[in-house]
Amino acid sequence: MNYMTFYKNKLSHDGMNIHQKFDTLVSTFKNLLDKHAPLIRQSRRERKLAQKPWITKAIMVSIGHKNRFFSKICKNRTPSATNAYKKYRNLLTRIKYKAKQNYYQYLFSAYQKNSSKTWATIHDIIDKKKEGSVIPKVVIIQDNQKVTNFTNICNEFNKFFASVAPKMADRLPLSNFRFDHYMTDINQFDHYMTDINFRFDNYMTDINFRFDNYMTDINFRFDNYMTDINQ
Repeated sequence: MNYMTFYKNKLSHDGMNIHQKFDTLVSTFKNLLDKHAPLIRQSRRERKLAQKPWITKAIMVSIGHKNRFFSKICKNRTPSATNAYKKYRNLLTRIKYKAKQNYYQYLFSAYQKNSSKTWATIHDIIDKKKEGSVIPKVVIIQDNQKVTNFTNICNEFNKFFASVAPKMADRLPLSNFRFDHYMTDINQFDHYMTDINFRFDNYMTDINFRFDNYMTDINFRFDNYMTDINQ
């Protein structure tokens, strides 16, 4: 008997109310989910790799080769083997650095019209973590009254921030001009933005050209280096 047949038989039971039928539906769905799509926890190594999306499969293979190379050196340390390992390690480090640089350049290029994702990428680079919000336990309002209830504290904050804009608007002097009166330099602004976009496109083109040449040179050196090792 499969789960669906078992579930239909249970629903057809006259002694079950709507709440019991809903609980049966939820438990049946959970059982199906656990059977066909079980939750698998990532290992520490997998979590670290998930935080570095620029590490490709090819780089992972190179990292494994470097680790095996290091194990062999530890067993039989010679000057020539040590120098070969250091060259390979340094070359791999430069490749990982360029892969990370290229990854974030791609994100900045893709998010150039999305400021929120751009700032999220910047925070990711500098490893700036979001600070959790803390709600105070006591708030003092007018006439030194203390508010300790959680709901009342939230309402007091809402009242304060909702009144900021009207209070600032009341302080603004009245004007007889329309808003477009202050937009006399709109053509100059468009010209300025066009010049910025043109410079940015040229800059990204130059970066991509240099990066392609750099990666071509690295691949060429890497192939020659591996050929020498295998010989």
